[in-house]
Amino acid sequence: MVKSGILTLRLFRASLPLLLLTIGAISVQAMGHGWRSYRETVPTQKPALEGLVIAIADGDTLDVLDDAKTSHRIRLLGIDSPERAQPFGKVARQALRERVIGKRVKVFVRSKDRYGRALGKVLLEGTDLNLEMVREGLAWHYKQYAEDQFPGDRGLYAQAESKARSSRVGLWAYPDPIQPWVWRRSHPRRRGP
Repeated sequence: MVKSGILTLRLFRASLPLLLLTIGAISVQAMGHGWRSYRETVPTQKPALEGLVIAIADGDTLDVLDDAKTSHRIRLLGIDSPERAQPFGKVARQALRERVIGKRVKVFVRSKDRYGRALGKVLLEGTDLNLEMVREGLAWHYKQYAEDQFPGDRGLYAQAESKARSSRVGLWAYPDPIQPWVWRRSHPRRRGP
């Protein structure tokens, strides 16, 4: 009995380094497949604005009220979600609404678009909302404007879309979803009365 106990202890000691190495490899793999680390996507500069989300226009556009009570229209940088009248558009809008309406966010602005909206990365408690919309299959990575994104985001957003597609998450559960930029060309907005 004592010999088998000593043998078991020796085997355990001999296999401990291999066990620790395996646990470390699993941890690294898990971080790349669902366990999220957002620090790599947070810009190093100070946010251009912080405030309360007061309205959601669609799945990639929201309004933020800053501390001076000025409203800012923010277009989520690097993503394009379905338009409101497009299939899955209402789902994307509602998902964004449930996540951020009435909550304080930080916005890192890169530029303004032709409509005067601030193009920015929106963080809620350190979480990149733009990236989350892509991960959850609620938006496309807007590759046409990838050069405008913060360093490191292009690859993360592209990987997130690829994973959402292969997992058939959100809009990817439907056959042949139409990209919003294609849909907009065939459904121009009607202006006027």
